[in-house]
Amino acid sequence: MLAIMQGRRASLIFEHRRNMDYEEMRRYLQLLRGWYPPTQIEWTNVNWKDFDVVTKGNRRLLQAADCLCGALSDALERSPLGFVEPRYIFSLEERFYRRGRSLFSYGLKFLHANRQTLDDLRMEYEWL
Repeated sequence: MLAIMQGRRASLIFEHRRNMDYEEMRRYLQLLRGWYPPTQIEWTNVNWKDFDVVTKGNRRLLQAADCLCGALSDALERSPLGFVEPRYIFSLEERFYRRGRSLFSYGLKFLHANRQTLDDLRMEYEWL
């Protein structure tokens, strides 16, 4: 949002992972860009072709993003015994940007999710 307000485009930054194919990631982003029904991402505001790949030690916010993704994963993905653990994400709840009550406006993006997927998540997880 800040980049848009300043007339710039948002940059994507990925953590360097030895087994990650970043050209495949670029192709995946291209696929999402043409996804139907379309994603909620405003692609004209994202510099998706020229993303950065850095080590977590070089960017503190990558460490924070890693913690957030882990907390979200624990809250949404069932364990082998069928449990979810939302306490960690609840402790971060005040840090999410919401437009009105919607967490999915600018605050949280699921790259491959369409509106039906998001609606299904809201039905299963009331806190979203």
